[in-house]
Amino acid sequence: MRSLLIFLACLCVAAPLCADVRISYLFGSVLVNHNNVWSPADITTPLNEKDKVRTAANSRAVLMINDLTHIWVGQNTQMEISSAGNGGFFSILAGKIRAKVKLLSGQKFQVRTPVAVASIRGTELVITSENELTVLEGRVDFSDVNGARHVDIGEGQVGTFGQTGLPAAPRNLTPQERERLAEEWKGFGDTTGGRQQGKAPDGDLRRQADDLRREMREIVSQIQGNLQETREITNEIKESDMSAGRTLRDVYGNLVRVEQHLLRPDNQTLEFLNLTKRSDYRYSDRRGWGFTVPSGSRLDVMDVTLKMNMPLPEQITEWPAYISSQGDKMHPQEIRANMTNQEDTMEFRGSWTLKGQPDEKGKTLNGDRLVFNSYINGYKVDPKYDAGDAGRNGDGHGAGELWAWGISPRMRLTKDGKPDEYVRLYTEVYAINNDGSILNLNNFTSTNENPFTFLKKIAGEQVTFCRKVDNTSFFARGNLDLIVTPDLAVAIAEKLATQVGEISKSESSSNN
Repeated sequence: MRSLLIFLACLCVAAPLCADVRISYLFGSVLVNHNNVWSPADITTPLNEKDKVRTAANSRAVLMINDLTHIWVGQNTQMEISSAGNGGFFSILAGKIRAKVKLLSGQKFQVRTPVAVASIRGTELVITSENELTVLEGRVDFSDVNGARHVDIGEGQVGTFGQTGLPAAPRNLTPQERERLAEEWKGFGDTTGGRQQGKAPDGDLRRQADDLRREMREIVSQIQGNLQETREITNEIKESDMSAGRTLRDVYGNLVRVEQHLLRPDNQTLEFLNLTKRSDYRYSDRRGWGFTVPSGSRLDVMDVTLKMNMPLPEQITEWPAYISSQGDKMHPQEIRANMTNQEDTMEFRGSWTLKGQPDEKGKTLNGDRLVFNSYINGYKVDPKYDAGDAGRNGDGHGAGELWAWGISPRMRLTKDGKPDEYVRLYTEVYAINNDGSILNLNNFTSTNENPFTFLKKIAGEQVTFCRKVDNTSFFARGNLDLIVTPDLAVAIAEKLATQVGEISKSESSSNN
């Protein structure tokens, strides 16, 4: 049980360490270096830690971070995403960038030159690889790479660091310099005439991706608003909600925005939301079922609520030790998992049931455990019904491909006052990368990447159909099609690893 709890906690947790860094606009020749290989930039590809971006003469790019911060990359510039996390930084290796920084509470943003570091909380600036910093709005702490020498650069000022690592006193921008800056960056974000990498079947890919993000922000904003009302009523103040997001393609080639959120309605409850948004969904019958699915915009949601029998600490970094210390005294009180395409719903409800009470099939329990019941579109799946068949399944194991399919035994659905329905579930499962390609075992065994970086490029897709025994659809929208990324689990693992590192460093320091 202890292992189960730790696994569920890790699965449901997200942190703002998984920043969404992407190229939102290209013009001219722009390259991305990933795993020491340079290739043409593509606005559909997310940028990860240690990736580099390089622009040629008369070329430029715009980077977006969490849809809040803009980085304008000038011509003949090379920069590296040294760390895409909550406390990460970007390195400018050559050329010049301009940044307009907007951060959430507790976040940091740093730009490193060969000899200096600019630490920003929220401002607009221009910085070069020649260690010159111009602050257009706000204030910036400009220091050497060791943090030993600092200089405060205010709005309208220029600061420099010499190659010796010594800072010069900040000076005011001259009128000529202001005019030159305005001309240099004039219309930089205007995409008119810019080259968009990749076109979606019905038009501008960048516009679709931005539309998906905007729609998701509105949905999440409403969810968070409802949660805040709950907190005000219960007078609970918890650690900030955490989230991760990624734009990718599904196995059918549709552009998808996946958002994951951890909400804490009260000190005993965790709610994990996985939202899969497509502006134009088209299903391709890869398995030969012969099924059709309506096309168009859709939102598929998985909502998992886990209520424990005792409070959890406010800080996530305290959870593993706390859960371990409680042993078998701590267990889930209730679990509810709901999957919906906004018309059709599959739901699983589990409640902690004591020894001697009946289980799902009415048999007496020999020990305490969770007892589950399943529901499809409001009908309860009869756990006592035995259709006498075992269903069918298949997978790509022989070719080393990571996909599988299954057809369930016939199930009986019951609902008060309505005739019973008899159905089967048809399921497709795929492990995919960000361009929708199905992964192979070799993708896992042959990679030399950091595991955290690798996991941010893969996802799982599950497609579920519910069909009546006469082969007509029991789902109004044809299927449920959810994509789940490991981003939240990666985020908590990174956060816990950082915490362990800080503890070890502290212990080492005290021992010395």
